[in-house]
Amino acid sequence: MVYEYLISPTGISGPITQDLLNWRDVYFGQALFSPQGDKFAYYEPYGDLDIWNFDRCSGVFSNFVHININDSAAAGGAAFSSTGNYLYISSMNYIYQFDMTASNINNSKIVVGIYDGYREQGLYQNFYLSALGMDNKIYINTGNGSKYFHIINSPDSAGLACDFIQRGLPLPRWNAYTIPNYPNYFLGAEGGTVCDSLPTSITTIRKLFDNYSVFPNPADVDLYVNLGNEKIESALVFNSLGQIISISSDVIKNEYMHFNVSGLENGFYYIEFLTERQKIVRTFIKQ
Repeated sequence: MVYEYLISPTGISGPITQDLLNWRDVYFGQALFSPQGDKFAYYEPYGDLDIWNFDRCSGVFSNFVHININDSAAAGGAAFSSTGNYLYISSMNYIYQFDMTASNINNSKIVVGIYDGYREQGLYQNFYLSALGMDNKIYINTGNGSKYFHIINSPDSAGLACDFIQRGLPLPRWNAYTIPNYPNYFLGAEGGTVCDSLPTSITTIRKLFDNYSVFPNPADVDLYVNLGNEKIESALVFNSLGQIISISSDVIKNEYMHFNVSGLENGFYYIEFLTERQKIVRTFIKQ
């Protein structure tokens, strides 16, 4: 049973209840919506995989599909590709890909990754929770302490072309059990429906973010930042511990700020820009 609340310009109403047709217990799994908000998936190994369509306007779950994966996993996770065309299941020793556009989703299952048995200080580095990153890659942690995330570099490509890399992202510190969560705040209004009532200023926010895009990301030697329409008064680079890192930078034709990141250790970093109007923070990965 799910409980839903309708949030509209006139207030909050509900709850509305709906039976999702399949009883689930609480185990080590993951539930999530697709980036477009039109699909909902729930995976944990004991109850296997459930998928529903979701109507953002009515709040109704429909077209329930249950898929038996039947492997020996005790925990697992799930992530959609950025287009929502593919669903990935991280099931301890296997990574499965499902084609959400197929007429029979169950029959579209492909194994795109198999755990290679690697251990770090005696700890198995297999597959647990998954998350779609802001760079449209999928990151997968382990069920143990680890210095790595696994990566699916091209989640919108079919089969092995999705480019799954075990331990593809070294971490600056050990991580255990958790993975960052990036809620999708950019769905915007449900155009052409009676639910087309959300403010459209989200589009303005998205354009503001694009003005200060960071590329390439991940970066190896050179990192560039689109300066947008504002003058940057200062720029600071921080590591994941919040420590200021000194690296060389220069401005190219008043259009891009260039950073040489070749001397940085692999991992996550932050760039903080101060303009006349605001403070802007961007993230990048050194690889």
